[in-house]
Amino acid sequence: MLIIGMGINFAIDKGLTWQSVGGMSLALITAFLYTIEAVGMYQLMRVSQN
Repeated sequence: MLIIGMGINFAIDKGLTWQSVGGMSLALITAFLYTIEAVGMYQLMRVSQN
């Protein structure tokens, strides 16, 4: 949840607004990529511990 918030805050910092469809899409894509990365890192750490 924190990672998704970071992605949204990043998009807002870049001057995008929720009224902008492009801005909303970019925020969602950014949050999605951050989530994939976080899950990948978690899986990698879990595997390396075993």
